[in-house]
Amino acid sequence: MKKRYKLLFFILGLAGLAVMIWRSHPGDIDWSLLVAPPIIISFVIQIVIWLAIFAVHVFVYRVMLGREDAKKVGFFRLSKIVVSGFALNNVTPAGLVGGEPYRIMELRQYCGTEKALSATLNFSVFYVMGHVMLWFTGSVLYFVTGCPGGVASSVGLAVAGLLCFLGCVFFIRHKSTGLIVPVFERVSRWHIPLVSKYTRKQLENKRERFSEVDRQIAAFSSDRRKFYSALLLEYFSRLLESLEYYVILVFLGAAVNPVHGILVLSLASLIGNLLFMIPMQAGTREGGMGVVLGWIDVSSETGILAALLYRLREFLCIAVGIILILIDKKKKKKAAETTAVADDSIADDSIADDSIADDSIADDSISDDRQHRQ
Repeated sequence: MKKRYKLLFFILGLAGLAVMIWRSHPGDIDWSLLVAPPIIISFVIQIVIWLAIFAVHVFVYRVMLGREDAKKVGFFRLSKIVVSGFALNNVTPAGLVGGEPYRIMELRQYCGTEKALSATLNFSVFYVMGHVMLWFTGSVLYFVTGCPGGVASSVGLAVAGLLCFLGCVFFIRHKSTGLIVPVFERVSRWHIPLVSKYTRKQLENKRERFSEVDRQIAAFSSDRRKFYSALLLEYFSRLLESLEYYVILVFLGAAVNPVHGILVLSLASLIGNLLFMIPMQAGTREGGMGVVLGWIDVSSETGILAALLYRLREFLCIAVGIILILIDKKKKKKAAETTAVADDSIADDSIADDSIADDSIADDSISDDRQHRQ
């Protein structure tokens, strides 16, 4: 995607967010609540929740790498790679285009390119499936809670829930025979306007890459215990994310329960991923969140404050991830300079040794010449 389109989508997302805030009458919002002690406590709890979420992601990555290669990388180094990878994903459109290449480049130093590639591809697929399982859960809970939205919302979530359920079934049934290539081949033959043409083009350009992902998933799925452990852990990490929304709303004084947290996260995530071209899902996530909060009679003012608290935590995580990258880059640059200086020193010493040796040979030659003359 060209830079001007990235900028355009980002501006559109921000514009949507600005309109939502303007329609909520920002002058009537008590902004002092953001620095009130309960909200500060809420923010601390948000950070603790995300430390737990990142720990789950790191554990899943260790399962993907295997015991021996995970030991080579180390827990703290892998944590840094995971956090920084998510930071890059958040600031780039289309989700996984920024963080995954970075993770592969970092991991291959310790476990080789093949293992780094396979672990990262598997992690990406399971991460996406965690989202799909969350969307299905949100759709089910929507109907369990009595369809709080209108007819259009009910129909849309029924379709979304069905597609997510079929996606989960397809993923589990075909994990060892191929996933991505068969799906793209089928969709490209269905003659769906725009979609079939897009999938056909993607399959033509990236068939080998998609086939490689299928091979890696098939290889990993041969161990059923690891496969289902990784899948359930990724799903559990999404439930932890929903807990963040629940905590924010509770500390803002809203009458909600954990089920509402899952509804808010699932719909906000679904809308944000449908509009994947917008960096950081600017405006789209807040829009989905506002829709669900309207269903459960939470005021728009509370929704705006909740969205800001969520974004503040997200900005903090992004900042930490980028800072870790810069620190690591600085260390590598310094190490490279130290190595270069050491190499130059060794080269100078070698030249000096050669010079001394040449002088010694010359002195021996002069001495031999004198003896010959005598």
